[in-house]
Amino acid sequence: MESNVRKLGLEVKNGMHVYWPQSQYLETLQISEHTPKTYSVNFNVCAWVTEDGKVFVGPYCPALKKMLSDEKYTRDNFPVPFSDWHYPCELHDEWDALWANAEW
Repeated sequence: MESNVRKLGLEVKNGMHVYWPQSQYLETLQISEHTPKTYSVNFNVCAWVTEDGKVFVGPYCPALKKMLSDEKYTRDNFPVPFSDWHYPCELHDEWDALWANAEW
């Protein structure tokens, strides 16, 4: 069920504002195109590309690992947004909730 994979992360889009608390730096996110049904992982954060090319990011927890496997996603190597302590400004509360609710 493709729709289930979307529930485990946030959709990221070009132009989102990203905050880096370490350096108190604000930037605009730029997402490149990637192959559909692929994913990449960095520091327990996973980015995946749905069949329709949308990019989602979330905690690389067992539930997400299972979903990606069940849906036949292929591991790839591309940059993973929000994997270095930075976070999406507009979705900060939702990002925190994803991590708080992830079952490890």
